[in-house]
Amino acid sequence: MTLTVLAGYPGVGKSFVGREIAALENAVMYSTDRIRKELTDGDPTYSSDESAATYNEMYSRARNTLQDGTSVILDATFNLQEGRARAETIADDRNVTYRLINVVCDDETTKQRIRSRDNISDADVAVYQGIKAGFDEFERDVITIDNSGEKTATQAQLVELQS
Repeated sequence: MTLTVLAGYPGVGKSFVGREIAALENAVMYSTDRIRKELTDGDPTYSSDESAATYNEMYSRARNTLQDGTSVILDATFNLQEGRARAETIADDRNVTYRLINVVCDDETTKQRIRSRDNISDADVAVYQGIKAGFDEFERDVITIDNSGEKTATQAQLVELQS
């Protein structure tokens, strides 16, 4: 079993990567975007209390799902080292493999995707730039998936990750 953390700036394609990994590994994915909307009846404020509640709920779901014997993917920016460390602690507590994936995408493609997307995320280009400016460096080995090109190129990287 594996706990996979997908980290990266808004708009780089973490959710796409997560869905692809989930299909390849028969894993369950939890997204802070989706959980936040559930907890706020679709009207989030993005306050610090709301963010804490969102992450706490995601971690709780991950613990329970891992306990049930299913691999988990966590889809969030994970811009702070503290959040990544908390996920790693859950993996250690459940005695499962911890995998940290940094999803990247070139700047212009990311901005274009943010401007044109119609999905659950509320992040706009200003949010992207703010998170990019304040993203904590990775404190451990990380797998990088480049999602700048066509979906098939990203999918090929994910298949390679399985071997």
